[in-house]
Amino acid sequence: MAQLLKTDVEGRLVPLLSLSIWTAVLSVVTLGFYRFWMKTRLRRHFWSAIRPDRTPLEYVGKGIEKFTGFLIALVILALLIGVVALILVYASFALFQEEYEAYLIAAVLAIPLIYFASYRAKRYVYARTRWRGIRFGLEPAAGRYTAYAMGQLFLTLITMGVLWPRMTFKLEKFRTDRTFFGTQRLNQGGRWTGLIKPFLPVLISFGSFFLSLAARSGFPSRGILCSRHGPD
Repeated sequence: MAQLLKTDVEGRLVPLLSLSIWTAVLSVVTLGFYRFWMKTRLRRHFWSAIRPDRTPLEYVGKGIEKFTGFLIALVILALLIGVVALILVYASFALFQEEYEAYLIAAVLAIPLIYFASYRAKRYVYARTRWRGIRFGLEPAAGRYTAYAMGQLFLTLITMGVLWPRMTFKLEKFRTDRTFFGTQRLNQGGRWTGLIKPFLPVLISFGSFFLSLAARSGFPSRGILCSRHGPD
């Protein structure tokens, strides 16, 4: 029979504020290099404040690991984006005689890389999170997550943001259903419609933005028609 565990958060404002300010200062002094250690120390502080059944979570990640991973990703992405950008710029000049289209395509191609990197980052965090000595984990499914996320993003865009709550729910469920605590797989319940109410202010803003764009794009055409068909 499953047992429900009460989870408390026992963080204190003063130690957190002191740690945040001190690590932020070190990050500025080191021109941003210390931010990997800053994120590690802050995450360790946050994890220790979360206490299911009065036992705190433990984060065992290290700043040097994040820094090394950043350097590797930077080299790979720099080479990949550099080569792709050169190809796109050449193709854009050949087809359109401008480079604007190439930069636009390069920006679109960067979106899958963001989803891919975010899933890998989650795997890193989960693999270094412990509770009572038992490790969390996330399945190696970054490629599938990227394809799934792009599909959800496409549906959200063609509905002008109406399905944004659905995309948020589906992506979170994809990750949660592939998360393990020891040998036990987690499962996310609920329905995406439960997010509609919290998302209403964002959806209304999104809709107003698209309507304003549509209205603005309609004004020039009416002006042109009047100038063409008006009296001589």
